[in-house]
Amino acid sequence: MRITEAFSKYGATLKNVQWSVSSENDAGELIVSLWKHYFGKPKNGKIKYNDHVSRWSGHGNTEFRRRIDKAFSSSQLVRVVIARTDDEEAVGRGEDASKLNNTFFAKEDWVGKVILWDGDNYEIEFIAEPVIGNKQGSADVPTFNLAVRQKDNMIEELRNYYSQNGILSTSFTCEHKEQCQDGCTTFTGPKSAFISSGYEAKSLPRLLFLSLDSGSGDKNNENRLPLAVRQQAEIDRDFLSLHKHKHWYRTHELAWYIFKRFDPDIKIQEARKYFAHANSAKCCMNNAQRKKANAILFKNCKKYLHGELLILSPEILITQGKEAKEAIWTLRGKSIKRIDEFASIIELNGKQIFWLHTYHPNNWGAFNKQRNFDKNNNVALGWVKYSGLIHEFIQENV
Repeated sequence: MRITEAFSKYGATLKNVQWSVSSENDAGELIVSLWKHYFGKPKNGKIKYNDHVSRWSGHGNTEFRRRIDKAFSSSQLVRVVIARTDDEEAVGRGEDASKLNNTFFAKEDWVGKVILWDGDNYEIEFIAEPVIGNKQGSADVPTFNLAVRQKDNMIEELRNYYSQNGILSTSFTCEHKEQCQDGCTTFTGPKSAFISSGYEAKSLPRLLFLSLDSGSGDKNNENRLPLAVRQQAEIDRDFLSLHKHKHWYRTHELAWYIFKRFDPDIKIQEARKYFAHANSAKCCMNNAQRKKANAILFKNCKKYLHGELLILSPEILITQGKEAKEAIWTLRGKSIKRIDEFASIIELNGKQIFWLHTYHPNNWGAFNKQRNFDKNNNVALGWVKYSGLIHEFIQENV
């Protein structure tokens, strides 16, 4: 979009469309246009922008210096318009960027503060996904510790959502309960999605797996609550004891291939600290050999998935199995770009995400064909391909 349109997303107008790159809105926030290639990598739910004002000159520079100085001295909240260009070297040389081929994007879910300003060098730290219910993040936020507050919110909000809809394990009052149970003596009630601590803090891009039913459910209702599920999946479970050809190990493996693109030092056993996992059917029939639950469970649970995804807010969504795919197919907005038969850029809950569909790992033949493991080089070529595409998508959409 054009720079004027991007600034208008924040209710701000530019003093001069030819050279202004900063403005303020009526909420008292500073709006700045910043180059995408000067952002660092996200870390612990934060991302930093570093540059120096002596790199360029002109009327816009003078205005920008004044606004940065004010923002630094007054702890003013900062909103960002991300600028992309086809000539990063020209930008680095301080050439007139208005003559370049640029595009602009308002990153409306980021809020920042200037944490360094020495009259030339400056650093702005942004937090992704500000506090729910305070999207514009100004007057009622007493401190800038938004990452911690957001971290506390997701588990709590998910639990509240489950409770309000009768699908919390300890208060199971879903209207479909009797129909889904249908006399099944091994039936167990709803299990929460697994939300890792790193997913909640957004330490890495938010990767969500959406699978079928849980296969087996704990009879203790307390053990299916959100925090209990996190404790089991992220802390208690011995990763090294997982069967390498089963669903949970293969889920970790794919997550690991994706996360390696953003953190080359991450180990496969550490992947569980950063992804989330939900089931299309919340309850479980506990069938022999973990056989898939009856179709009625998937049908009745579809209506709960929209609200769950609103809270989880993934950037990367991987569906595992037919029913998971069908659920997203009905919930998605427009398809932005079809990459191949398995991968697409779609709109979900008003934002673009990368959607990769995989066969369920229990569908051995089809899954392994998609995984495309090269024994000679000990690498899953299919996951190398898709992790590369995912990394490109995240980099382009920050």
